[in-house]
Amino acid sequence: MKQFRKMTCLLLALLLCFSMTSALAEDTAKIANGDVTLTIYIAMRSGATQVYTDYSQHPVVQQLEEKTGLNLEFIHPTADEKTFFNVTVASNEWPDLWVTNSFSSYPGGVEGAMEDGVLLNINSLVEESAPNFTKLVNEYGVMSDFISDTGAIVTFGQVMNCDYTTDKAFLGFIAREDVMKENNIASPETYAQWEEMLKGFQAAGFETPLVIPFADGNLSKYSNLAAGFGVTHDGFFIQGEKVVFSPILEGYRDYLRLLKDWYDKGYYTSDSFGYNVNDAKAAIQEGKAAVAYSHAAHTTTVNSVGSALDESFSVTGLKNPRQNEGDILYLVYRNPRTSTGPSWFVSATTKYPEECVRFVDYLYTEEAQLLTAWGYCDENTPTYEIVDGMRMFTEFMSKNPDGLDFQIMKDRYILAPFQTIYAEETEVQQYNYPEKLQAIEHFGYNVVVKGLFPAKATMTVDESSEYARIMSQIETYTDEMMQKFITGAADLDADWDTYVKQVEALNIARACQIKQESLERYNAR
Repeated sequence: MKQFRKMTCLLLALLLCFSMTSALAEDTAKIANGDVTLTIYIAMRSGATQVYTDYSQHPVVQQLEEKTGLNLEFIHPTADEKTFFNVTVASNEWPDLWVTNSFSSYPGGVEGAMEDGVLLNINSLVEESAPNFTKLVNEYGVMSDFISDTGAIVTFGQVMNCDYTTDKAFLGFIAREDVMKENNIASPETYAQWEEMLKGFQAAGFETPLVIPFADGNLSKYSNLAAGFGVTHDGFFIQGEKVVFSPILEGYRDYLRLLKDWYDKGYYTSDSFGYNVNDAKAAIQEGKAAVAYSHAAHTTTVNSVGSALDESFSVTGLKNPRQNEGDILYLVYRNPRTSTGPSWFVSATTKYPEECVRFVDYLYTEEAQLLTAWGYCDENTPTYEIVDGMRMFTEFMSKNPDGLDFQIMKDRYILAPFQTIYAEETEVQQYNYPEKLQAIEHFGYNVVVKGLFPAKATMTVDESSEYARIMSQIETYTDEMMQKFITGAADLDADWDTYVKQVEALNIARACQIKQESLERYNAR
């Protein structure tokens, strides 16, 4: 077997060398000669933390160092990244490169961080030293997603050069399929049918069958439960051509009535207010819940862990609830051509600005994409092979002899956090599992993104500061009142008008105006 792996990887190396002879010169150009060290702030995947103390030990990182001639060191934030990020910024000891979403909450956003001397304006460096990034975003016509209204490039973001995962919904609710079959519980589509399903799970022995991760931002992004009422789970959306604030709309009150009703019936508990998507995943795979919020990619892990405890365990993806069968839901997120995942930023204090930009630009090459998406294949880690002319993950990855889940193997041996482009071949195989495909199909059933506020719209520094001051009070108040309305500490009939007036008194109209002007500038880019 070892000899086969060795020959397979040797053949792959030869094929890759041959294929790269026609690649751009930038693909293999050295950036340094071991005399430049770049420090990178980036979250470490959970599967990687089991075997590495930091990413410098990762085989793909070691290959990146060899190919670029750079030395890479790392700062890995803790689980509470928001606090870790703020402490890191305040320390004035910054990495050369940041990979994070946290600058969206920095006062003034990315341009505020530029004005404060935290981040570098990379426009001229991109023009001079980032041909691969420039070529790709121009090919797809998505440069407007990477610039501010002033034309400053505010992020090196991810580009989905992959039709397979573009315009699909990847998060929603999964349910215990085995229990549904055993108890003749039908897969639901409408709110009424969801009610019947939850009652059925209670009758089957799940006292509190549902987990809603209120603390997870994905629930806000996808609005899976709220969209059927014509509103988002929180925040702003576009109604007609006007920006509106969801938590004070009448449809939102109807949404809260549903959540209160389900809470009163014991379908979920107040624990959900502190849960994220990983907590929800743990609850269902450990047999504590029957319905939980999940990413489609997690279904294989959930099945693997769950079946180890109960051999009949299986999950199925559910359709987002709606008023009537066949209704089209608006306001549900679907993957765009550019990702809203963590982006790359260059520190203003780096000694190596050109090397930083050239390194990130290298990640947009085919060579780097193959390495970060497929891993470094050798005798010890045979991550992929060529079958009928196609690159395929080996059983070392997909059916690991040690029983490790595919997602854990990916975290250990490929480097998804460094992927800036996503190719068809990789994504097809990642999601080509029956349970994942079924979940994606149901999560995206009759849903469109119409009405969602564009994630890449930006504010001016002054707008951002004013907006943050207003919304810090409003978000605290609306989050508090949401829980009170659900638990009955506040009354949705007697207290609603007072609640709306208080949000208005906190100047929600001005926040809507700022968002409206931001939207109009984004549309004019």
